[in-house]
Amino acid sequence: MNGLLSFILSMVCVVPLLVGLAKWRTVKKEYYPFIILMLAAFLTELIVGIGKHKFNNQEIYIPVYNLYFLEEYILYLMLFKNCTIINKKVFVSLIILGGIIQILELCFAGKDNFLEMFWKHFSIYTEIILSLIIFFLSVKQLSMQIFKNAPFITNAENFIAIGTLLMKGYSILAFSFVALRVSHLSSVLAYSIFQFLNPVCYLIFTWAILCIPHRKKYQIL
Repeated sequence: MNGLLSFILSMVCVVPLLVGLAKWRTVKKEYYPFIILMLAAFLTELIVGIGKHKFNNQEIYIPVYNLYFLEEYILYLMLFKNCTIINKKVFVSLIILGGIIQILELCFAGKDNFLEMFWKHFSIYTEIILSLIIFFLSVKQLSMQIFKNAPFITNAENFIAIGTLLMKGYSILAFSFVALRVSHLSSVLAYSIFQFLNPVCYLIFTWAILCIPHRKKYQIL
């Protein structure tokens, strides 16, 4: 895929970010981690895009994405805790588990120390495992909303879950192709589809943010 087109597609994450920033003062604070996640996604794609196309640094994605994977994981867990998908004990346990998984992968990835490997080794197995955790918690989130019989179209949690399931479900598949060393052509095709799917997910997230309920002091009725 053309590098410029890839960068433009990745920048669609700015749409839900702008909507989230515009609504920041009025939405319920429980959803702040999700808006911050949009900011983290935007900064990640911007840094990687500038590094690759402006400075011709093709390896910049490794430490940037390694950091983003952990940020994304923590922010999702904060959101799930705020929405009562998980309790505080499970939240802390999953945070510790994620850190252990990342450290173990980096320690076994090469002979260099942990911090050096963070800059050199793309933590693909960590991303797959953390994505699986987010995926299954999103399934729980969506099922809980369905059983509540809440309005579907205007329910922010429904669309956060749907967008996350699409994004994480396919990323698990695409990264698994790479990890299992499936044919290069299949891996490239899977990644290309993922780049087109990402903007769709971010548009779903935009609607989700628009549907986030306001804090009581900002409610009209």
